[in-house]
Amino acid sequence: MLAALSTGNEIGLGLSGLVFVAFALTSAMLIPRRWPDFPDQQLGVYLAIVVCFFVGMLAAVVTFGKSKPEQHGTKKTATAVSTTVAES
Repeated sequence: MLAALSTGNEIGLGLSGLVFVAFALTSAMLIPRRWPDFPDQQLGVYLAIVVCFFVGMLAAVVTFGKSKPEQHGTKKTATAVSTTVAES
């Protein structure tokens, strides 16, 4: 289904996914190595950031996941209707 998206939508969805993955890897691997008590006292702030990333990723999928409807399907239908009427 990715092939049905426009180039702009593919780029937007890819970039938002890349940011989400970068945040996940950073918070899972890099930050705990330097700060072993992560998130410790700032758990509320960290959870708020996680929820923002989650909602942002869902919004990106809803926004960039839409494809434009095909227009040449309606032209074929109009042609088929006009030829049927002409034959009657």
